[in-house]
Amino acid sequence: MIDLYISKPEEAAEYNAFGEPELPESECMKPDEEISATELSMLWAILEDREPRASDADAFERAHEADDGEEIILRIPAAIVAGLSRLDEPSIAVAAERWLRTNEVLWVCTSTAKKVLSNLACLARSAQATGKSLYLYFHA
Repeated sequence: MIDLYISKPEEAAEYNAFGEPELPESECMKPDEEISATELSMLWAILEDREPRASDADAFERAHEADDGEEIILRIPAAIVAGLSRLDEPSIAVAAERWLRTNEVLWVCTSTAKKVLSNLACLARSAQATGKSLYLYFHA
């Protein structure tokens, strides 16, 4: 299970597999597609129009871990949030095409990638507007 949500850093670890605390739609995304930190790292490189760096993965701060690694919350780097928040419809289409051409994203549909990017962009803008951070929640 993968969720993306915005939170204050001191409250980030309170989120759990049951979707609690319940967050408004503007602060939480429960994608149908699995999104990993590796895929977000690749997206980061695309947003900055550069080659991926090995150090990109290290920029995801581990905010919480439980159940012997079965539950992990990662803070998405501010640079990714900033890049996502700048996306408009034309740049979403370009980024989606480039993201799908990587070996990291296994989705076969451009419209799905565009939808995911559009939702991520909205979430990033909400995070910036509220002064919160964006988190990736994973529960195996």
